[in-house]
Amino acid sequence: MQQEHSQEVRRPERSGGRLNGPERSGAAVQQEHSQEVRRPERSGGRLNGPERSGAAVQQEHSQEVRRPERSGGRLNGPERSGEAVQQEHSQEVRRPERSGGRLTWRKATLVSASFETPTARTLVFDVPDWPGHLPGQHVDVRLTAEDGYTAQRSYSIASASGLEITVQRLDDGEVSPFLTDIYDIGQPVELRGPVGGWFVWRHTDPAPVQLIAGGSGIVPLMAMIRSRAEHGVRTPFRLLYSVRTPQDVIYADELRQRARDDRGLDVEYVYTRVRGSRVGVADVNTHAWPADFKPSVFVCGPTGFVETVADIMVALGHDARGIRTERYG
Repeated sequence: MQQEHSQEVRRPERSGGRLNGPERSGAAVQQEHSQEVRRPERSGGRLNGPERSGAAVQQEHSQEVRRPERSGGRLNGPERSGEAVQQEHSQEVRRPERSGGRLTWRKATLVSASFETPTARTLVFDVPDWPGHLPGQHVDVRLTAEDGYTAQRSYSIASASGLEITVQRLDDGEVSPFLTDIYDIGQPVELRGPVGGWFVWRHTDPAPVQLIAGGSGIVPLMAMIRSRAEHGVRTPFRLLYSVRTPQDVIYADELRQRARDDRGLDVEYVYTRVRGSRVGVADVNTHAWPADFKPSVFVCGPTGFVETVADIMVALGHDARGIRTERYG
């Protein structure tokens, strides 16, 4: 699962553009996080085999309840007979104004990278004119192959300052394997953003904060935790993190350290594969702020997870207007 947004993007025409990788003969379609109801048209094209020279496509956040339409398109991959479709973070977002250069493309360079888990890699970029962002926002990423083919996706921002994203590799993905396994230090990329104005937390808001993450849905919530520490505020934070196993926890060491050292931050985990069940009413009732505390609630993860958690929160008395969600898959 990986979060990735699409922003009223004009999709590049997929004609003869190639991202090199191992001899792909099937099709894998990765949908993109869309922050607009209108989906760009997908025209045919291919992203191919070994020697990837510089383009990759990553999914994009959808921040609207109305889901984008899934139009066809072929992205070549290793013996893929079906389609791998990854849906988008949905979050009825107010679109940012296209002014002041916020949504113009900027040149960036990958300056460092590290694996959070065997399948999740954090990428740190140098963006000389980066304007700053709010925790919860995302950024568009555009890469260009040697033959001129371009591909664009968006990712949640993981950092409080500077620019970091974390990419979860999908076995049937066309782009995430490139970004996690091939994309190297010093390579250029184009970025646009920050984008998003609804699923954001501001450090000046004194209300208690409840964060609930499913899998890689931790990424934008981690930006909020880091921003809290960076600004030195003591706003009460609780994180409930649902993940398959302890080995799948993204940012495991940092979360452990912050739970120990950051006063007012509580972290709880639900290991669904270990115990054999998903997050339920008892988990939320035990580990989330009670409704009468009137917390700001941020939920991010797969669609089914987000909908279940949001329903539980409302059933426990939380005001639906105070629950902000992003979803994918």
